[in-house]
This record gives sequence, structure tokens and C-alpha cells, in this order.
Amino acid sequence: MSLLGNLVSQVARSAMDPEDAQRNPVNQSSNSRRTGGLGDILGSVLGGQSTKASSGFGGKGMLVAALMPMVLSWIKRNGGLKGALSKITGMGFENQARSWMSNQEDNDNLDPNDVNRLFDEGEIQQVAAHTGANDAEVRQGIAELLPEVMNQLTPNGNLDDEAEANAEVDQIINQLSSRLGALK
Repeated sequence: MSLLGNLVSQVARSAMDPEDAQRNPVNQSSNSRRTGGLGDILGSVLGGQSTKASSGFGGKGMLVAALMPMVLSWIKRNGGLKGALSKITGMGFENQARSWMSNQEDNDNLDPNDVNRLFDEGEIQQVAAHTGANDAEVRQGIAELLPEVMNQLTPNGNLDDEAEANAEVDQIINQLSSRLGALK
């Protein structure tokens, strides 16, 4: 399974059963190019500030599970991996984008206040209403999740595997859509 697929699986497990995600974390030893990687993003997003939904369906896991399709759809809407990175750097976030692709440095997360420059306020409010999180928690989740997704889509620190990464984004979006459709 791909690195992004592992991230999606871990997020889904955390949303459905936070205790299972703690017992069975993603195997990071061969899948992460930097210390932490998947564990860092899941630990910071899932284990950070509590949300209003924390007593319910997975708490932070539910928030991240709701953000994953939003982040992946944003990448697709902006022309795939290369287009999304171009948009990010064009908005003045060159240093952050560079860190997300780097094999030698940790991800430099976005400032949660800058998330509105990339994502529609309506999308943020919809996720907040769906998960019980507040707008600030949703922005914080995006500010941490987007860099990790971009990191996982560029395992070699470049765009050499862009076609494969874009195909993986499409595949995960389709899987998430079909699963959500089956739940309705």
C-alpha cells in the first residue's frame, strides 16, 4: 500500500475506533522518509486540542477523516500535485512547500490563519458543523494535514512520481466517495 494510502487507513481507523489506532499504528519504519512522518501528523492532529466531538465518533479522528477528502479534492481541483504546489508557492508559501518536499527537513506547517487563502470558508464551516469542531480547529487540522499529504505524495522530494501521485489521489477520492455513498 502506498504511503498516502497508509495515512488514509490510519485516519479512518482513528475515526472509527481511536483505541484500535493506538494499538495498531501505521508501520513507519520503512514508510517514512523523516523521523515521525505519519505518526507526527496523526499525533499532532489526533492528539492535540480536544474538539466538541471528542466524546463521540472518534473525536480528532473524525475531524481528520472529514478533512482528508477536502484536502485531496483541493489538490485535484488545482490541477493535481504540480498545480497545487504551484498555487501554494504562488501565494507566497515557497518555504513551506519546499519543506513538504524535502527529504532533509521537517514539514513547515501553514499558519491556520492562512488556510482561508487556500480553502473556501463554506467548506471549513461545513466540516466544522459535521464534526462538532470549531472553525479554528478545522483550520488547524488543514494546516497540519495538507503538508503531510503533500509530503507523502513526494516521497523522493520531487515531482518525478507526479502521475502516480495524481492517480493515487483520484483513487482515494473515488474510494472515499463510494464508501460514503454506501453509508447513505
